[in-house]
Amino acid sequence: MARQVATETAHRADSARMARATGRVAEVVCAVRSLVKQRMTKVESSVGAEGHVPSLTPGKMLRTSYGARLAVGGRPALKTGTLERLCAAVEIVHTASLCHDDVIDCGQVRRSLPTLWKRVGTTGAVLIGDLLLCEAMELLVQTEGGAYVPAFVAKVCEMCAAEARQEFWLQGKRPDQSTCLEISRRKTGPLFAFIGRACGGADDALAAALEEVGYRIGTAYQLADDLLDSVGSESNSGKTLGMDLARGKFTIANLTPEGPEAARRLTAGMCHAALQCVDRWAGVRNAVREFLLLELQPVFTSYDISVDLRAELPA
Repeated sequence: MARQVATETAHRADSARMARATGRVAEVVCAVRSLVKQRMTKVESSVGAEGHVPSLTPGKMLRTSYGARLAVGGRPALKTGTLERLCAAVEIVHTASLCHDDVIDCGQVRRSLPTLWKRVGTTGAVLIGDLLLCEAMELLVQTEGGAYVPAFVAKVCEMCAAEARQEFWLQGKRPDQSTCLEISRRKTGPLFAFIGRACGGADDALAAALEEVGYRIGTAYQLADDLLDSVGSESNSGKTLGMDLARGKFTIANLTPEGPEAARRLTAGMCHAALQCVDRWAGVRNAVREFLLLELQPVFTSYDISVDLRAELPA
């Protein structure tokens, strides 16, 4: 009986801690949304695109939630306000990349609305994407004396290079699984990785581990997004699907008839591998696990792609 009472007490305490952490994460996300909105409004007014740029306001904000979970539940390593500014820059660059991606893929719908290029034309969408990229860079130049600019530029370059490789070198070619994984890692991992390394602060070992966690989370998210493009529902996703195979872009999900199941297995396995990176740091491990279960799993569930992380992420 005493053991049962102690267990129940521990569970209640853990639930209360998680609730407090989730509340603080929501505060960070709200602050980042505000910063992003300010920068997007600036772009909107500078080019006379009133009524269009606000539709680009970040959606899931997973990169911000990753940083917030680390700051709240792990080891806060950044000055007050710095995390929010780094996350805002990341979200703005991600949005800029979507402006360009939708032009490249001829995507018709994004977040259940007509894509930007459908509203303002391809030229307008590309230019707004460019301006958003400039806003992100300016924001970082104004943060901590520009200390994070070199690392940020390196990650953005890595992301763009992976997109270019898939577009020019691999278009219409059927790569092997390892090449598909590499592209997924380099396309979507860098921005998560940037936030992870920044949250590690001066602890080089932890910073390197959180950077790798970010790469693995990004890879898992890209695998899931590719799976969504192959087998998902446009009504559930709120965006145009089926464009990868239509444009000759092979991913693990469409590489073979067994591709969807392979993508599901690798997505869950990548999340488990991400958690293993921080086994040495109990508090940080809890923060990463909570991000995976409380932020990433709901996205997979909404995609309806049959990826369940709960069995892959032991307490």
